[in-house]
Amino acid sequence: MFQPNESAMLNITSSFYLSLSEEDKFELLKTVDEIGVSSTALWIDSNEVNTFFNVNFITQDKFQDIDHQIRETHTFIIITDELNVIQKLTHDSFLLYLDLDNDKLDWIEELSVLKEKIIIVRFKKFEINEANLYKYNNLCTKLNELEHVFLSKENWRTATIKQHPCNIYACSGKYCHSKKSKIPRDLYIDQYGNLFPSGINEQNFMFGNIKEKKLTELLEETNNFTSVCSNIFRDIVIDYPYDYFPIDSFVFREGESNEVVETNNFNYQ
Repeated sequence: MFQPNESAMLNITSSFYLSLSEEDKFELLKTVDEIGVSSTALWIDSNEVNTFFNVNFITQDKFQDIDHQIRETHTFIIITDELNVIQKLTHDSFLLYLDLDNDKLDWIEELSVLKEKIIIVRFKKFEINEANLYKYNNLCTKLNELEHVFLSKENWRTATIKQHPCNIYACSGKYCHSKKSKIPRDLYIDQYGNLFPSGINEQNFMFGNIKEKKLTELLEETNNFTSVCSNIFRDIVIDYPYDYFPIDSFVFREGESNEVVETNNFNYQ
């Protein structure tokens, strides 16, 4: 289903993963491997960290019955929106959710000293307007200067999207120069087992529930996520004036309105 160059990734919430039987865990991860998903990430909410301390973040104990080839592709990442969680814990991989409206955005200086940790930054969805886009762009520019801090996949350079629209599913999978399909390559299973593209947990984009259908069957379901991305590329990206493009905030907006809101002269108020 997925080609190696697509670097498909499945993100699983820890609470859902732990609710599965050992047999179901194995079958899920076996299917992930068979369809060409390059890696999986277990997202551990910072409030649940104590559950995992005694088993070394379940890197070995919980996966001892799973083939090594599958197990070695897993990443274990703690999700938090509090910088002090990253400062206190000894784990080395974190996803930091930043709120554009939060007054604590002076965190960048504090992040710069945490060089022994790998920190992925994702922004919570925010209202699309000129002030927010300007602020978002400046933050991305500053964060990108830190060697150990990485912007998540949802924070694309606008120039990259324009040159390679397949990165946001905006070109035909059939005619893509790199042969990438239009199946969402970044998948997310929430705490209830619902499957969403790219962590966009908007009802309009849900594939279905992993408890009710197999992963392969869900990915064959009709989903308007890619068509919304194509519309965003056509109506917004082409003339977008900033260096960084918050694709997920735009997709969230269109998912809520269920239609692409055309913009002129980038007056987003």
